[in-house]
Amino acid sequence: MRRTYALLVLLLLTSTATTRCRAEAAGRFTYYSYVQAEALKVCAEAPDVDCYKIFDKLARIAARLDAQERRAEQLEKAGKNESAIELRRRILGDAVMLDFSLDAAILLYQRKQGSGAIPGS
Repeated sequence: MRRTYALLVLLLLTSTATTRCRAEAAGRFTYYSYVQAEALKVCAEAPDVDCYKIFDKLARIAARLDAQERRAEQLEKAGKNESAIELRRRILGDAVMLDFSLDAAILLYQRKQGSGAIPGS
């Protein structure tokens, strides 16, 4: 169980590091900016005027994750490493669910447009 969890964490951190490297040119990575960028790409071409509504819900979740990330950084600076690690574990789980939900929303609107493209390609 621990080995599976460690592998999942390693894969997600590698993925996040890659995303962050791409985003560093534009500034610090935030979940909120990531959701907003995807919403702009998808909704710019979506025939549905309500496209932004689902992405707004995801953006609120992303903003909460960003706030939790800042809190984890504060805990680390205060020397409360165990609390910071526990918070980052919760952030990680929520980030996976956010990414899954974001991909589902993107696929939904791509199918409405008649495009079978896979997100991120």
